[in-house]
This record gives sequence, structure tokens and C-alpha cells, in this order.
Amino acid sequence: MEERKQKEIEYYDNQAENLQGFEPSVLTSFQFLYKLLKDRCQDKVVLDYGCGKGEFSRAPKYRSKIKRLEYDPAIRGKESASPADLVIALDVMEHIEPECLTDVIQHIHGLTGKCFYCSIAVRPSKKMLADGRNAHLIVQPGTWWLSQLYPFFHIIVFAEREDKLQYTFECVPRKAKANGTD
Repeated sequence: MEERKQKEIEYYDNQAENLQGFEPSVLTSFQFLYKLLKDRCQDKVVLDYGCGKGEFSRAPKYRSKIKRLEYDPAIRGKESASPADLVIALDVMEHIEPECLTDVIQHIHGLTGKCFYCSIAVRPSKKMLADGRNAHLIVQPGTWWLSQLYPFFHIIVFAEREDKLQYTFECVPRKAKANGTD
């Protein structure tokens, strides 16, 4: 398992070094997130969970009033996370090892102050990992993802992209009780 993780870290390090500008869909997400920050978080702190290349933090228009934090356990120098008003995970959740998913969602819940926003692809990736597996380790329908997030978050928005290949979720953390419910 440790060797596989090391190969994944090297793969994502390489991907992060080869950033070639911003895709239009990424910039559209940034515009929406900037509005979400203004409306829900009053321009405070955003944590880009699974930041990879750091596209959100590097988008110049969105830098001004927002303190941006980055976390990605597979990128050297970005391995520690701090709580934030808004936690975003853009194209991240489907890359998580299936046996680690609940722990990751629980980790995100603990870091989320006001809102969690994620976009999740529900199709295989065009990219492969170093060990030959598809980069999207979890390919499940939106309703399945809803059931994974629901124990930790109140789901405010659950939207399907027109092509039905991606879902977005806007969530508010549930208050944790001793038994894990609210």
C-alpha cells in the first residue's frame, strides 16, 4: 500500500507541475465559488481540499479578499489542513481510495466551518494511475454520493450537470453528537 501511495504522490506532483492555464469549466466553478464566498462566508477563508495544481488559489480575479488555504496529501508541501469557512473539493472525491472515503468525508466535515462545496465526476477518467487503475477510483451515481455525504452534512444543493457526468453538492455541516448524528 505504501509503495502505491508513493507512486500516486509522484503522479500528482507531476500533474501539478504541468499546469497549462485554466479550462473554461474551471473558471465557471471559480466564479460560482467566489459568489458563494461572498454570500455565505463574507469573504473569509476557503480551503481547497485536494487542491492538486492549486488552480483556485492561482486564479487572479478571486484572490483579493479571500484567505486561501490548500490541502492535498498527495502533493509535497500541501500535506496539512486547517479549518475554513468554506471547504471546496473540485474533482477530488472520485479520486479517493474507496476504503478511505468515510474517513475523508469525516475529515472534511471537521474542517468545514460554514459550507462545503464539491463537484464529483460520475464517469471513468481519461487518465490512468501509475499502477494501471483508472484515476477515478470511485465511479458511482449522484444519489450514491448523496448517501455518503448525508450522515455528515445537510445537503443544500444537489445538482446534475446537463451531460449527467458530474454532480455538484453544496452542504452545511451537521453538528456532531457523541453517537455521530445530529
